Amino acid sequence: MSNNNNNNGNWWALAFGLAAGGAAAYYLTQTAEGKKMAKKAKKKYTKLEKEARKALKEQSATISTKAVEAADTAKTWADEATTIAKEKVAAYTSKAENLVEDTQSSFEKGIEKARRTLDAKTDKIEKVVNNAHLS
Repeated sequence: MSNNNNNNGNWWALAFGLAAGGAAAYYLTQTAEGKKMAKKAKKKYTKLEKEARKALKEQSATISTKAVEAADTAKTWADEATTIAKEKVAAYTSKAENLVEDTQSSFEKGIEKARRTLDAKTDKIEKVVNNAHLS
């Protein structure tokens, strides 16, 4: 029996809902006051829809602008980092070239010194040999 009572309650709720919906539909579509109210609601809905679209468009433009600004900033940072890196590489290359030149110069000086020493010793040996040969 409680199941039967529950079904009756559901039936009355459904019937009441249909009646209320029907009354509201009749009021909004058949009476002058209801038509005015429906027209106002439609205007309000249209206005809100336009405002929402405008706000969405503005937000899209703002987001797009911010994205472009972020990309430009990132590019600027990358360009600056590249410039700094190139400057450092150039400085280290210059230092390395100077070191190579200094080392090469020192090496050449050492070879020249060794050549002079060898020439001097060769002269001494030739003098000794010539003196020994003459005696």
